[in-house]
Amino acid sequence: MRRLRSEGGNATVAVIGGVAFAGLVAAFVVVLAVISVLVGTGTCSTELGPVDVGPVTAKAKNDIPTKKSTPTTVTLNTLVSLSNKLDIDWHFVASIAAQECDFGRCAGVSEVNGSGCIGPMQIGVGGACGDFFGSYKLDGDGDGKISPTDPEDAVATAINGLKKGKGAPGRGGSYAAYRQAACGYYGACADGLVDYANEVMSRAVAYGFRGPGTPNVDSSDQQAAADAAPADSAPERTLLNLGDSLGEGIQAPLTSALSSLWKIDSDTRCCTRKTAEGLARLEDRSDADIPSVLVVSLGTNDNPRSTRRFRRQVKRVLEIAGPSRCVIWTSIRRPPVDGVSYKAFNDILDAEREASPNLTVLDTGRDPGVADDGVHYTAAGYKARAVKIAAAAEACFTALSPGSVPGATSEDCAEAGGAISASGAAELKESVRLTSPRRFKTLPADVVAPGYGSQQVDERIWPDAVYVLRTYHLRVTAGREAGHKTHGDGTAMDMVPALGNTQQVWDDSAGKLAADLGWTPGACGRNGRKPVCKFVPAIIGIFYDGYHGHGSPRTCQGTCPAHIHVSWESDTFGAYPRVLGPPPNWVEVFPVPGQPPPMNELGIATKGDSK
Repeated sequence: MRRLRSEGGNATVAVIGGVAFAGLVAAFVVVLAVISVLVGTGTCSTELGPVDVGPVTAKAKNDIPTKKSTPTTVTLNTLVSLSNKLDIDWHFVASIAAQECDFGRCAGVSEVNGSGCIGPMQIGVGGACGDFFGSYKLDGDGDGKISPTDPEDAVATAINGLKKGKGAPGRGGSYAAYRQAACGYYGACADGLVDYANEVMSRAVAYGFRGPGTPNVDSSDQQAAADAAPADSAPERTLLNLGDSLGEGIQAPLTSALSSLWKIDSDTRCCTRKTAEGLARLEDRSDADIPSVLVVSLGTNDNPRSTRRFRRQVKRVLEIAGPSRCVIWTSIRRPPVDGVSYKAFNDILDAEREASPNLTVLDTGRDPGVADDGVHYTAAGYKARAVKIAAAAEACFTALSPGSVPGATSEDCAEAGGAISASGAAELKESVRLTSPRRFKTLPADVVAPGYGSQQVDERIWPDAVYVLRTYHLRVTAGREAGHKTHGDGTAMDMVPALGNTQQVWDDSAGKLAADLGWTPGACGRNGRKPVCKFVPAIIGIFYDGYHGHGSPRTCQGTCPAHIHVSWESDTFGAYPRVLGPPPNWVEVFPVPGQPPPMNELGIATKGDSK
């Protein structure tokens, strides 16, 4: 953007150039605010929040409004909430808001200036400024209207354009990358009127920006900023890779698989480390030195007969971690030792998982790329193992801080927004494409088949999944799970009837679901996928009667375990055969009754891209 001095004096106005971004966000937005948690209250709120503020300096507290003094005022909560939701450093966005229009308090903020810019972020709506608003507009408050003078809409639109059109990085991005984005937003790094990029970055640093390469920030300044952070900030993404040679093997690919937001510590040793040694290394750490996520690859070198000792050691690791950390323990896969298998060790891990919600046990029994010794992995195998662990780490971190506020959970607020009921009909012939939230969510215990333990799916299909299970009297036997061809991304479920195993029960439950979703016997039954099957828009696969290894007792008996499989449309369908993968970039869902509408990329209720 090219800036010119406004006629009013202090504020700068924009002349926006460049090519308009082709992809607009959802056109249909309903009047329904974000369901979230009020900081410190443990209650549900319709305000933007809670926020992961991070470092807040005295200057930021002095400059940035915390309450609206005018209808166009941009507040700290708005800046931090929208920046976090759209993955950009809020200190940087706040500095631009200060530079452009003093957080929406500059003269003439609600009028289009001579260059065609308007609003708290001085967004172009035509003329010399170009149509930045038309290219990147985004509804920041979910009121169904998008205006460049509305502070939430203006900030959301500015961030959207910075990210998609000006190359701004995500949180954790470098000083240089953000400075270049500031140049892009202004149209030049500097001109005869203002040293724009340097002014923006200098102020961002003064507000607490600490990206890699930030100049002139000494340790005392960094500590002062960190000390100013509120106590309810979300936990930092930290991970300890604790293990034996298997832990060593995943270190490099795990670092690659995780985003740059993660800080990874490693304590591994080849080639005979036992659980006792790894536990001792963990016990030597102070509590402050233990990361938020522990990845444990131990047990493979232990005597498989020492089950009581192993159980005590697992319990001790969980005790050290405490309920505020997540433990990811890879199951033990290796040939028997002196004729004794490691099944008892894996049974211990499974039992502890049932008792400890913060323990995730990753099944390695069907991992690809196992080396000839039956213990270690090829390079490709370690990479696949690392991808599985990285996905679990992201899911664990999300579970650790649904709002980073004790007293109310995201599930509590979802319940307040409207429980999913079996009454009413879902809009099966409609489809909405969702790009967020990209995370996994545990299904309620009442919809899981007895004996199958905790089951997760992609959070975006969670309402559909619960509706299907309760409406059609089904129970899930496999959600996001390794060992299947299409379950690794969390967009598929295997199900059985809840009310019995007679053919009539199957026809009334699984059979009815299949038919309602567009499944038919014959060619569709044998193929199970689009385009052979004319499924409803949100569904890509149904494996039932006629498909190998699936179906009701009519076609699936003996060694064939009777069940129905349903897969939702996503960009990663079948991309992670037999391993766990990260959430898809997008998923198709159908609207269900009694549930708030799906959320857009800001967590704002919307009808998305209806089809």
